[in-house]
This record gives sequence, C-alpha cells and structure tokens, in this order.
Amino acid sequence: MSTDSAPVGDTTVQKALGPAEPDMKGKKIWVTGASSGIGEYLCYELSKYDCNLIISARREDELHRVKEQCKMDSKKIVVMPFDLLKLDDFEKIAKKAISAFGKVDV
Repeated sequence: MSTDSAPVGDTTVQKALGPAEPDMKGKKIWVTGASSGIGEYLCYELSKYDCNLIISARREDELHRVKEQCKMDSKKIVVMPFDLLKLDDFEKIAKKAISAFGKVDV
C-alpha cells in the first residue's frame, strides 16, 4: 500500500476502532508484514503515539521507506527484516527484537 492511498494522518482505522488505548505510551510494539498493506498502515497509525516500533518483513528497502514515512523519532523505530516462514531463524530474531528495546509488549 502506498502512502498515496493511505496518507499518514488518515484516521479511518481510528474512527472504526475508536481511540487508541492510553496505555500505548512507551509500549514496545513489533509489527510483522510492515512493508505493505495492513502492516504498513498499522505502522503509520502507531507512529502517532509515543511508543517504540520494531518493523519486520522480507523487503528491507520497503521497511526503510515505511520508517521514513512514520511521523516519529527515528530512534523509536527499528527495522528488522526477516521471513516468518524461516522458523529456524525465529529464536535469533526474537532475541534481537527483545534486545532492541529491552522487551516486546505487543
């Protein structure tokens, strides 16, 4: 999904689901599938709140594009490419995700 069809700041999801929970502040949130579609749009929505994001997908170049589009301090977003189908890599990737911010809340 390009930012042309889902601009940063569009609140369609927020209107549909209601306001974000106030306890999102400071949460460490890992979004998989973050390079396109719902995952990409979720990153844009979450970037409006004071949380930390770990964004993952296979296409690292697309993850960097999404990171640049997010309206938040770039130090609060970690790009972590990986393929969910490679189960043998998951433990290593999970440890790396945890080390990025000390823990993963969501």
